[in-house]
Amino acid sequence: VARCYSLSSSPHVDDFRLEIGVKRTAGGYASNWLCDNVSVGMEMTVLTPSGKFTAKSLDVDMLFFAGGSGITPILSLVKSALVSGSGEVVLFYANLDADSIMYERQLQQIRSEFPERFTLVDWLESENGIPTSEAVEKIIRDHKGSVIFTCGPSPFMDLVERSATACGVDHSDVHRE
Repeated sequence: VARCYSLSSSPHVDDFRLEIGVKRTAGGYASNWLCDNVSVGMEMTVLTPSGKFTAKSLDVDMLFFAGGSGITPILSLVKSALVSGSGEVVLFYANLDADSIMYERQLQQIRSEFPERFTLVDWLESENGIPTSEAVEKIIRDHKGSVIFTCGPSPFMDLVERSATACGVDHSDVHRE
């Protein structure tokens, strides 16, 4: 079975360890097998990383929008930007509820390590409903000039792209996984 999983580890931080985030999916063949059979430190044969969801520079302000398990590649970029870059990093992280937040402890640690440069905006659908264009556009306007990255369900990423366009962000400054 072939499945694509994004790296959550950062080449700038994680000492050449490759880490992925896997969220169990009801009826999911690969996610359930991974959750039930794989543990930290196991060696696996995988294909080489591919894709273009990377930052051209880590020395710019970055605005990240993650929905659910879309946090996985975003986390890698956040860690890289904070450790090796110089810009402000803002993460808008949308989840169904508090129980569905991936990497919560790690995000809180990042928040305490980089209080001057890292802002975490949690959005819980159970409390706020589905993210709105008004909320997303406000964050984009508040962080004008930031390079935008988004990963998550397609409707969520579509919302971020539409909101960025509505705020006048150049399409080349919006990156989608």
